[in-house]
Parts: sequence; structure tokens; C-alpha cells
Amino acid sequence: MSDHTQGPFDLDELDGFDPNAAGLINLGSMILTATEETEVRLQLDEVTNQILAVVVVGHEAAVEVRPFAAARNGERWVHLLPQIAEAASQAGGRAEQSEGPVGTELICEVPAIDPDGVSGNLITRVVGIDGPRWLLRVTFMGRPATDDAAARDWEAYIRTIVVSRGAGAMAPGAELPLTLPPDSQPMLSG
Repeated sequence: MSDHTQGPFDLDELDGFDPNAAGLINLGSMILTATEETEVRLQLDEVTNQILAVVVVGHEAAVEVRPFAAARNGERWVHLLPQIAEAASQAGGRAEQSEGPVGTELICEVPAIDPDGVSGNLITRVVGIDGPRWLLRVTFMGRPATDDAAARDWEAYIRTIVVSRGAGAMAPGAELPLTLPPDSQPMLSG
């Protein structure tokens, strides 16, 4: 398990924390900090209105954050690494494992077409942070995927996330349910 004294945090371990306080974006199982430099974009399923992805976007960068259920003994991340690497391989790319600031991570490079229709390679850095009965999967895109200096502010941002797994039984690997905050309309993207 990760050292949660520096975050990301578990809601059950924070005394007096108000997930609905000003400056926070409460998505149910994950609470994000709103900043002047970033925008939180929620991709929704048009039929069910369920959140499919949470992407925090900033200048020349973005991070996708996804909370999952994990077993009590944690360490779900070590089991996900080969699956992510295999997915990169099946997409015609590759994944290289390395050690980073929060532990083992994957640098993935897969063929992609940019919004202008130009073919190239998309490079992402995927990290997993094991918490008490949860896993936070973070995918860095843009400069933070390849530039350690550009990644520092994003890594600090990730450490402010609070995960609220809840007490209910869930299968390890199941995505924790995310809900729309009351005033979410400006954040939504399809």
C-alpha cells in the first residue's frame, strides 16, 4: 500500500474533512480539488448519464483518474500492470515498466491519429496507487507523460485526491461509482 500521509487520501482516514466544501469537486467515490490552472472534464454515457471518464486538463497536459475497488490486502496494481501492457501491445504499441515517484509505472506508446488526422504515436504514463480497499489508476497525457519536470505539479495534484470507497462489498477491480456534482453542467463534455 502507498503512504497515505502524503496522499491520495482515504476519506475514512480524514477527521473533519467536508467532501462538499468550497473548492472541491465531489464525484461520490472521488473528491478532486478545483484549481485555477485546471479544468475537470467528465465524459458521460449519453444513455445512462453515468460518468465514463474523469479527465483533469491543464496547459499542454491532462490526467485521467479512475478509482477501483480492491481487496483488503491491496496491491491490486501489480496485477493490473500486465493487463495494461497487453492492451498496449494489442493496439500495435508497446509498454515499458519503470519505477517512478509513486512506485511501478508503465510508459505506453500506441499508434494514434490526432484531431487533425495526422498519424503518430500517443505516449502515456500510467501509475496505480493502492489504498485501503481501493486503487487509483492515473494516466498522464501530454508533457507529464515524458517530462519529469512537467509531471511534478500533476503528481502533486494527484496527491490531493480523496477516495471514498464506501463500506459495501464490491468485487476487486470493479470501478467505484462516480456521481455528478450538483453544479456540473460547465464541466461536462461528451
